[in-house]
Amino acid sequence: MAYKKQVNKTASKAATNTNTNTKSKTTKNKIEKNIIESKPVEKAKPKKIKLTEDDLVKVKSSCFGRLFYKNKKNSETFIWETPDDIQVMSIRELRSMRAEQPTFFKNQWIKIVGMVDESDCDASVEDIYKTLLITRQGYIDIDPTDYKSVCSWTEKEIKEYVSKMSQGAQNNLIISLNTFIEKGYLDSVKKIKAFEKVLDCELLRK
Repeated sequence: MAYKKQVNKTASKAATNTNTNTKSKTTKNKIEKNIIESKPVEKAKPKKIKLTEDDLVKVKSSCFGRLFYKNKKNSETFIWETPDDIQVMSIRELRSMRAEQPTFFKNQWIKIVGMVDESDCDASVEDIYKTLLITRQGYIDIDPTDYKSVCSWTEKEIKEYVSKMSQGAQNNLIISLNTFIEKGYLDSVKKIKAFEKVLDCELLRK
């Protein structure tokens, strides 16, 4: 009887060891699976856009009135009669403008709206500015003819956006606001006062 009891204990011990090993392997497999699943997926690197000096770009005026630019190197002239006029300029010509008369960019007199042949080039507006080595950090993109956007700003947004604009852009905005007030697009007294405060000016009163 003693011999049989010993056999049963041994069998029980062997079964316990087998269960422990099985659990250990299962736990190990789960850990390995979690490690594999949690491995970060590598993001595809953005495609680098290369523009040539002869690539053509659409450039829009952001100024009220006539805007004129003359290239000092080749005497090429560009004229925008109204704020929504678009002229076609090459990357080379835009580089010359940035070097000769940087105020066109600094005062936001012009706005790059895209490539002429968009079907043949995937370059975005930001790609074009990067090619020209123009930093747009904190840049507020304002279209002075877009009354719906400007008139929809809250008083908080008016203070935030206008304070980030260049002096030239603010001057254009004043003209825009007077036009919007005259045409009835902007009739909120609170917003008008908010614009006057941040622009330090007196706007039209109807």
